[in-house]
Parts: sequence; C-alpha cells; structure tokens
Amino acid sequence: MSQTLGSLPIGAKVKDANTKFLGEPIVWLKADKDHTDYPTNSTTLITEKIIALRAFDAKEPNNTDSNRQSYGNNKYSVSNIDQWLNSDAAAGQWYTAKHEADQAPTTVSTHVSANTYTEDAGFLNGFSSYFKSQLLETTLKVALNTVTDGGDYESITRKVFLASRAETFGAAENSVMEGSLLSIFSENTNACRIAYVTQACVDDSDYSSDPAAGAAWYWWLRTPNSSISRYVRYVFSGGYLFYSYAFNGFYGVRPLCNLSSDILVSDTVDEDGCYVIQLPPEAPDTINVKTPIYCDPDYNTGGIEGGKAEVSWSAGSNCKTYKLERSINGGEFYEIYVGDNLAYEDVITDNINTVQYRVAGLSGTTSTSYTTSSVVVVQDNYPPFISGDNTAFGDVATRIKYNYTVYDGDDVNVTVKEYVNTTLIKTYTATGSANNVFEIDLETWNGLSTGDNYIKIEVEDDDGSTATQTKHFNKIGGVIEFVYEPFGSSISAVPKAINVKLDLKMPLDASIEVLATNNANDTQPVWDDITTAALSGTNHVFSNTAKQQGVTYYNVKIKVKINRNGADGEIKLYGMKCQLDCSLT
Repeated sequence: MSQTLGSLPIGAKVKDANTKFLGEPIVWLKADKDHTDYPTNSTTLITEKIIALRAFDAKEPNNTDSNRQSYGNNKYSVSNIDQWLNSDAAAGQWYTAKHEADQAPTTVSTHVSANTYTEDAGFLNGFSSYFKSQLLETTLKVALNTVTDGGDYESITRKVFLASRAETFGAAENSVMEGSLLSIFSENTNACRIAYVTQACVDDSDYSSDPAAGAAWYWWLRTPNSSISRYVRYVFSGGYLFYSYAFNGFYGVRPLCNLSSDILVSDTVDEDGCYVIQLPPEAPDTINVKTPIYCDPDYNTGGIEGGKAEVSWSAGSNCKTYKLERSINGGEFYEIYVGDNLAYEDVITDNINTVQYRVAGLSGTTSTSYTTSSVVVVQDNYPPFISGDNTAFGDVATRIKYNYTVYDGDDVNVTVKEYVNTTLIKTYTATGSANNVFEIDLETWNGLSTGDNYIKIEVEDDDGSTATQTKHFNKIGGVIEFVYEPFGSSISAVPKAINVKLDLKMPLDASIEVLATNNANDTQPVWDDITTAALSGTNHVFSNTAKQQGVTYYNVKIKVKINRNGADGEIKLYGMKCQLDCSLT
C-alpha cells in the first residue's frame, strides 16, 4: 500500500532509492507543505544532513570588484553552487560562465579554499529520471547586496536551491523578506537549525580540518550579507546566523526542492526510517486480441468452445493490477476485469458485431493511461476444428496411424487434405463432424528419409475458413538390439557348443542377426554368427577354444539384432532357450 507525500508529517524522512549523491541515496526531510509563494499543491524537502562541503562561489580574478577578486561573488543567481545544484551534466561538464568575470571552482587557494568541484558531475546527475521529472520550478526571492548589486532583491526560478535567511530564521536581509519561515524551522530556535555531516560528505572532502562524521557543522544559505559583496550568510554549527567568504570550500550544502504532494510514498518506513517514494505505474505497451473472433447464434458446439475473445497485454512497469474495459458496437467503454493476470477470456454473445478493448495499469489508487486495441469485427461463421494439437510424435520406427476428428460448428461441408511433408496424399469431404485415420502407406513410408518429417492436416469449410494441424516426427531406422548373458560370468570349463531357440515375432521383411561368444570376459571376445543355427534350433560349435591369459573364467553372451527394414507389424522377442555343451572332444 502507499500514501501521498503531502500526507506525511513535517520532519518525516523521505528518500528515492534511485536518487543518489556520492553513491548513497539522499535522505530528505519534509520541510513544509503548500508553503507561501511556492508551487500549488507542493511539498518542500530539505536534505536531512549536510551532504557536501563546497564553496558558494570561486574567487573571480578578473572581476572589477576587489572583494570578489579575492573572496568570490555573493550574488546567488550567478554563483557556482546554484549552477551546480541545478545541473545533471556529466563529470566536468556542468559549468558555464554566468558573466564575463565568472570563474569555476577549479583550484584550491587560487579559486576556492578547499574542495574544488569543477570536475564533478552536476548534482542532479545522480537523480533518478522519475525524481528529476517531478522537481517543480520554484520562484524564489533573493536579496542583493547594496555595494555592487543595487540592494533590494531579484526573483529567480529554480528546481533545487538553498534556503534563505527568512526561511530559516524568519528574518529579513536589508528589509528584504526572502519568503517566510519554513514549518520545519517554525520553532525558530538554534536547536531546530543544527545540521550534521554525513560520512560520505567527510570522505569526499579534502579540507584539512574536516569535521567528524555525524558532527554538527556550518551550512550555506542563499542570502548575501547585504552590506558587502564577498560575504554569504550561513547557519553556524550551533544553529545561529553568521556569514563568511563565498570562496570558503569547507562550508556545507543542504539543498531544498519542491515536489507534488500527490507523489506516492510507502505507508511504512524502511530500515533507515524513511518513507520511500513509489514509482508510478506505467501503462502496458501492447494489448492483443486473438483474431478472428466468432459468434454464430446457430452454432452447434460439437465439443468446441465458441463465442470467446482471447485478450492479452504486456506487463506495465510498477503495476500491481490491471483494469480491462470493453466497448461493444462502438459504444462506451466499461470495466469487465480487474486483477493481476495479463490475459482475459471474454464471452462474446450474438448481439455483438464489433468489439474493442483497452487496459490500464493500477498501483494503489493510481491508474495509468489506457492502451487500446483496434476494433475487431465478430464473425458469424465458425472455422473448422481438428481434434488434437501440434505436439510432435517423437521418434517413430513404424508407419504412422493417427486418429483425429474434424468438426465444423456450422454443420457445413468441409474439405480435408492430408499431407506427408509437402506431398498431398489424400483429399476427402466431410459434413458436420468426421472421424478419420491419417495413415502413411508403406510406399510413402519407405520413401521417407530418416530424421525430421511431418504430417499435416488442412481443413477448409464452404465459407473459406480454415484450420491446420502439423505434427513432426523423427523417423528412425528401426534397428533393435538385445544382449543376453544366460549362464553367468563364471564358467570353469571351455564352452564348446551352444543351442539357442528364439520365441520371436517379426514381419517377413524384417531381418535378424544372432551373434554369440564364449570368451566374453576377454578384452577382445570372439563373436560367432549363429543366426542360421538359432533360427533352425540346431547346435553351433564355437570357433574359439581358449580364454585370454590371466582371465579366470569363461563367459557366454548372445547378441540379437533385428532390422525392421521399413516393414509393418509388431516385433516381439518373448523369450530365449539356451543350452551349453562343454563336453565336446
């Protein structure tokens, strides 16, 4: 479940798991909701902690103002920090000069006192595309110093910005109120303004006197000290107001932004105590309606499911469920399904001439836009139907005989054609329903090569509607081999003769080979062809009379190999009788 960002209490911690700085998700605090002069229906966020130490602005050696030459520029709208905060550029590409004397924060001492950041990526570079897309343009008041910038204030529009003196202390700068006190600072005490540095902030800094991770530290405001061109206001580590040179690179950055209050967040906090921003659902890319759709009021089911439309759609990102709507005969869309499936089977009745579908993704109370199908015309003629499916037969050694039934729900004549591979072998006409056997004749079978082949059944009714079924099979050669060891492997005396009788059933065109050996324990047994003897039931005298040196016992084995040779009929070896003679001299 989820709730809105606007419903969270002031001070609640919020994060987007995919919006990061220095490799870590940014943790924000809810600072206000519907703050005066901020965007309508907006929630203001400020980083929970100081996330970086950066100079407000670099020294500007070419500036005509000596203070800005030596200490940087305190005009927020042209400052380095403002430009960096609002850039999503890659490393080293965020800076462009804002005026003729502008200078990037490139070199320690020459430009900033510590922590150069010209070669960094823009602050927004680590933000998720969703978070960046939700940042609201916010119009801000910024006081101007009276020495070089004319006093009073300027209005600027930014997506990410620093807080002002008025927003943190409720006080004016040179009589200019740069907004009003944010709710998170409504107590207007030093304690509520104290901020602490993150571990990543400390690890990133090259300042010689870095604070310890978790220590209270100073953080910049956008407000200048209005009486001079080099000083910028900041919040001291103790929470009170102070000012410093703009080029000082060891002061902290604590950005703010505004998001829509309608953005969804988790209804419970994660392990960091944060409510996590929930990505909105995205509509499915596609919706498909299986065509044609049939519905004939005179249809005789005959075992076929009819009057159905199969609708399916792709998964939408961050969608928990889907809502499917239907329009009949060009009328209004109305809901027919809500659930987490990606398919739905709709019932088509005989009053429906055309149908159209659309689907939206849902996540909590948020719905995506619709993805809509084309209009489908409902047909009143059912196509023929063939029982079974396209499942392959697998390995096949004998001629195929396949039983199937042809149906046509409209009870009209159908023409049936049977193919073996691409060769038409039979055509017949049926009415209503017909049972048939697809049988490959012996000549066709023998002409097929071993390996992949298929049978195909095509059916067409009088109205031109068709059905096709194709079943592949792997024709194998039909060779069967058996190995027998009828007497065990520990025969002491040399077996001299053997009598084998086979209880066998096989087609006349099939062939058989029977082999026997009396030294099966040897590494190279001598195999005799005893086929004639086995078929006639007579004795066979072994050609071998000795066993291999080092082999203790004789062993008799018999091999039976039957080749079907394309013949039809069963091949069964019911049993075998064997007699062994070791006494011949």
